[in-house]
Amino acid sequence: MRLIVSPIAATTVLAPNLGQCARYPDVVLDVTTDEARVDIVAAGFDAGIHFGEFIERDMITFRVSKGPTGPAIVGSPRYFEAQREAVHPG
Repeated sequence: MRLIVSPIAATTVLAPNLGQCARYPDVVLDVTTDEARVDIVAAGFDAGIHFGEFIERDMITFRVSKGPTGPAIVGSPRYFEAQREAVHPG
């Protein structure tokens, strides 16, 4: 099975579940990680794991993550000490 997944989905969704593959010894995974928007069918992939905003409307979808996901703002403590509190993203 050829999969294309975003790098973040590879570490947060796919990797924690790879142990389940032992239940299906005849299935061989070929995993490609890429952030680019790819036409899965045209590129020869069987499935993909990406965030919702990157999924074409004609694709069949279902949630594979647990709980809601959203953006995170990250930085070092020193950076945030030097900045004013943000009012809005951007």
